[in-house]
Amino acid sequence: GLLSELAAIGFRRFSAAMIAARNSETHPLMKGLANAKAYVAYGQARPGMFSLMFRTERLDMSRPSLHEAATASFEGLVSAVGAGRDEKLTGEELTLDQAAAIARAWSLVHGFTTLLLDGRLQDILRRLPAGTEVDQLLDAMLRSTVPRPVGMS
Repeated sequence: GLLSELAAIGFRRFSAAMIAARNSETHPLMKGLANAKAYVAYGQARPGMFSLMFRTERLDMSRPSLHEAATASFEGLVSAVGAGRDEKLTGEELTLDQAAAIARAWSLVHGFTTLLLDGRLQDILRRLPAGTEVDQLLDAMLRSTVPRPVGMS
């Protein structure tokens, strides 16, 4: 129970960080990029909490506080993906394409964060030009997933 309540606190703070990041931008695409960067930044700043929040075998997701906090966090992700697609999405009913977009965004930021926290990106980072930082790699990765308008390269 204690771990579940602690994870609920983590999810509330996690959501607040992503909301603040999205609210710092006006363009829908930039809101999505800010949301993704806030996701990774939260994991970097609080690796122990981040790990606990996503260890569902240790948590009781039926606890109301944890269920509500985790659901709100997921709804924030859904909303950010929807904004980037210029659609109003809810987590209740999705098309396959919408669900794929959400899973792709979540997999990208969660996978990146996990690899970063586990030290698994070091091999890639050491191969980059001197001075290239993790946030630059993340930014390049996020931007490479954004569709480019026709005629632009």
